Amino acid sequence: STDMPSHQWPSYAINIAHPEEELVLFPETSKESLADAGSNLLEFTYLSQATGQDKYRNAAQNVENRLIDLAAKTNQHLAPKLLEGFTQSFASKNVTVGGMADSYFEYLMKGYLQSGESERRLLLEWKAAMKQMRQALIRTSKDGRTYISQQAVSDSGTFHGAVEEMDHLSCFMP
Repeated sequence: STDMPSHQWPSYAINIAHPEEELVLFPETSKESLADAGSNLLEFTYLSQATGQDKYRNAAQNVENRLIDLAAKTNQHLAPKLLEGFTQSFASKNVTVGGMADSYFEYLMKGYLQSGESERRLLLEWKAAMKQMRQALIRTSKDGRTYISQQAVSDSGTFHGAVEEMDHLSCFMP
């Protein structure tokens, strides 16, 4: 419908018969997960390499750049796990390197490596996110074991309320 505002992030799925029709991850709230929006970079870069058509990499790079710009603008490099579907803003204060966010952080580093280490912006954003991750999510259990908290709450780069559990999807963390 032309009454709907423009969708700001890639949809999690497409209708193969009508790819121009966007499907939104959480239709009732128009939210997108950070992991879904930020996890196209590697595949689309490879698709551009395989086809010789830069349009795929350019589209994925555009999304990645908007995510990095949003993180810098809000001082939330450890970006919240939900995005507003129709505005370029975060839809949550919950931060995690686990479910709904893991792929974004993973692909920052992998995208840098895939670029032959030329896309320094990806590396710098990954480093900024990992610095905030250490502040927000690294915890020590009562028996002295270090773990990554499942999630915390971010107020523009100030963190509190870390959950005393670890999400299995954060296992990729170095």
